Amino acid sequence: MASLNSLHRPGPYHSLEFGVHRFDNMVLDAVLEDAATPAQHSPAHPGAAGLRTGEASACSRAFLPKATGQHGVRMTSRCSSQPFSLPAGATVCVTGATGFIALHLVQQLLTEGYRVIATVRSSNERKLAPLAALAPLGDLQIITGCDLMTAGSFDHAAADAEVCFHTASPFWMDSRISQPMQQLVHPAEQGTVNVLDACARPSSRVQRVVLTSSFAAIMNVGGRTPWPLDFEYCEDHWNISSAPDV
Repeated sequence: MASLNSLHRPGPYHSLEFGVHRFDNMVLDAVLEDAATPAQHSPAHPGAAGLRTGEASACSRAFLPKATGQHGVRMTSRCSSQPFSLPAGATVCVTGATGFIALHLVQQLLTEGYRVIATVRSSNERKLAPLAALAPLGDLQIITGCDLMTAGSFDHAAADAEVCFHTASPFWMDSRISQPMQQLVHPAEQGTVNVLDACARPSSRVQRVVLTSSFAAIMNVGGRTPWPLDFEYCEDHWNISSAPDV
């Protein structure tokens, strides 16, 4: 894994990352299924290079603008029939920028020449180190103190951005979780509302928001009816372990 991914850091979740890769590739297939040419469905397609080598970056690359030359980029998605033009060098906001997928997203955006405003909650230098290491790639501004549960904390970050990638969400898989709804679900929901409110303010320049979800939304490795670790997930599956009676 480490030989394929320069941003990979071993941690408490690395044994489950194979599931993230499969889910990310499923998302990529769904986004590209309406592509104009058969070549775009192939793993060898230039726009998806490296996504099936275990980089766990397919989810971010799937929504990343595809280059169209010196006139900027065009963004499309399954939920929008209208392409969205993003000028070269435009400013993009990425929330939760120290996250695993977010680091890949920031790296790719900087490499493509975009100015990135990266929001994080903590100012801890150790936590910020992987993100700060990407600064040589381009114009990167890191804004700390952006808390999902604090209304208005994302206003400054969203003010100058034309696109917001909202990747921030609390998620753990260890003994810290005693009240999943209060510790995970509610902050994820309220945090998304706070970010969208920031993007919708009159002072904001945001024209499009890309909301990424977590593999936890469909993963079932616990609860009363756990699925095997090598389970093949697709769009038909949903997390039934976190709230088995719902």
